[in-house]
Formats: sequence, C-alpha cells, structure tokens
Amino acid sequence: MAFACAFVTGGTGLLGINIIRELIQNTSAKIVLLVRNPNQKKRDKFFKDLLAFSGGLWPVGFSFDRIKIVEGDVTSTHLGIAPRMRSRLYHEIDIIYHSAAVIKLSGAEGETRAVNVAGTANVLDFALECKRRGRLEKVVHVSTIAVAGNREGTIYEDDLDAGQEFNNPYEKSKFEAEKIVQEYRKRGLNILIVRPSMVIGHSQTGFTNHFNIFYFQLRLLSQEILDILPFHQDAAYNLVPADYAAMAIFLISCDRNSQNKNFHIVNSYEVKINRFTQKVCDYLGYKQPEMVSMNDFCPLPSAAFDGVRGKVLGIYYPYISKRKFFEASNALSVLRQHDFAWPCMEDSLLTSMLDACVFSGYLRLGSEVAGERSAKLL
Repeated sequence: MAFACAFVTGGTGLLGINIIRELIQNTSAKIVLLVRNPNQKKRDKFFKDLLAFSGGLWPVGFSFDRIKIVEGDVTSTHLGIAPRMRSRLYHEIDIIYHSAAVIKLSGAEGETRAVNVAGTANVLDFALECKRRGRLEKVVHVSTIAVAGNREGTIYEDDLDAGQEFNNPYEKSKFEAEKIVQEYRKRGLNILIVRPSMVIGHSQTGFTNHFNIFYFQLRLLSQEILDILPFHQDAAYNLVPADYAAMAIFLISCDRNSQNKNFHIVNSYEVKINRFTQKVCDYLGYKQPEMVSMNDFCPLPSAAFDGVRGKVLGIYYPYISKRKFFEASNALSVLRQHDFAWPCMEDSLLTSMLDACVFSGYLRLGSEVAGERSAKLL
C-alpha cells in the first residue's frame, strides 16, 4: 500500500521515531509529526535521534522537506492544531500512527489518563474528520500487551476485557484507550491495534532515546537494594528491539487485508527471568539478589515488601511473578509474507543493550567491573 501522507503522534518516542524511520526508508510519503511546543532544541534532538537510529547515515535521496513538524497536543480539542493547518491536513492524511503515550508505572495518574485515554479519543475524532473530508484509509493505534493486566496463561489478540485487574495506572489507561478504539470502529474507522511487548533499544547498537518500563528494572538492579527477588520459575521477558518492532508495525500497516484487527508485536524468542538477571549482574558487576522461586517459597516473607525495598519491588514484581503467553497469529500471518523474523535475544544483543545504558550514563558499572575495564584501557 502506498501512503501519500502519514500523520504520527508520539514520533519523538522510542517506537514512534523508528516508525518514522520505516516510513522514510520504505515509502515516499510526506510525514507530519505532531509535537507539543516544538522549539528548536526539540527539533534538533529529533533529527539527531533519527540519524542515530538510522546508523548514522541518511537514506539516499532523503529530503528534510518530507518531514513536517506541526505544533499540537493530543490532550487538546482538534489536537491543538491551528485551524488553517488542520483544514489542510484533513484532506491530505491517508494513515495515522498514534503512538503518543505517557509510560509511567507509578504516580502521574491524571497526566496518564489525559494523554492515553482522552488523547486517544481526540486523535480518533481528528481521524473521523480526515475520513469525512479527505482520504484517510486507516489508523494504527499503538497499545501494549500490558492491557492484559494481571491475567495469566494464554492471551489471544482478540482478547481485551476478561475481568482482569491492573498493576498500575498505565496498564489501565491503555485498556480504556482500547475500549474507546472499539467504539470508533463502530463509527466507521478502520483501526489496527498493535500491542508491543517490552520495547528496547536498537538491535545492533542498543541505542535508545528514552529509558522506559523495562529499563526501570535494570536501574533497580543497579541500586542493589534487593536481597530477595521472588519470581515465577517459568516467567520470561519478551523483548522487542525498537527497530524490529517498528518494522513489524509498518508491514502490518501496509497490509490491505487488515481491517479492524489486533496484533501482538511479540518476540518469538524470550529470555527467562533468572538467566537475564544473572547476565545483567555478572556483566555489570552488581550484587545479584537471591532468586527465590514462588513455587518453593510461598507465602513470600512480608519483609521482602517492607520499606523502600517493598515500594520498588511492588512496581517490579508483577512483571516477573506470572507466566503469560501472547498468541500472535494475526501478526505472524502478515509478517511471514515478508520473511520477517524476530531476533534471538542472544548474549551479543543483550550486551549491546547494556553497554548503551552504561555509555549513556543511565546505568553505572559495579566497582569491581569498572576497575577491571579501566585497567584494560591503561
């Protein structure tokens, strides 16, 4: 499918900017990027990050004129876009990628709902006008597998409301946003819902321009405040490098046969929690908490959830205490047509990710490892 004009919200984020990179490399479409208060500093950072995700080279024939940054805000009526610009966009846009979101696992409930819930409704109102007045064909709504909340077992792409509870305001807000999407489908919009798992940096370099959700757990290990880390012995991380996730979303968005479907953007290769924790601690030189299988240690000692440790662990614990399997037949049926394959989360990919965290200053090296690496440089 050839797009003439793609409208992107959240385009400065980790996933959004990689979707833009896919559009640049694989289409000739004009790209309209909605940005709140787009000062020169924000513009410069966007293009710098885009270049970094593109391997330091712009595609042959790339023109900066293809990207138009428009001032606006998903929390505002009409997305806060000036009337004249808005009228023009109604007639030009044929696809919308809505990836703007507040991604926080604690606090900021008001902001989270304003962006993730009300913001989604505003984007879809805008989409209705684009369809009514112009040539809009589809909307791609970026959700998350976290809409499953505290469910366990196999979760299908058509599943949404199974009476689950939620671990934090972020999960609940994305669930409510999908409820809104269902209503706008009934109003005539073709909306694809894509649900990525844990999005990490670039598959080759580990580079990321935002440290969200999964990275918080790495920071927790670096603080070495957990003596015990209770986990489900079969629990695993499902990690999707941002470049692969964006490629999968782009390919799905181009599929003409995809109408009002949901897609799990999940890696076929998972990493067991205990193996990953050991890898991080060994490689970066952190004290490894005692990994306690919930099957062997139940009920968990109340001391594990006391004080600061308990507060931090309470955020982290839901993601390692349950075993979930996300069925992805809709996604795989499209991706197989393009010989798309997820990368195996081997040591080289994991170490690239960890190195990028250290080089950026997000993570520190443990004292012994830092000393060893400094000695090698002398």
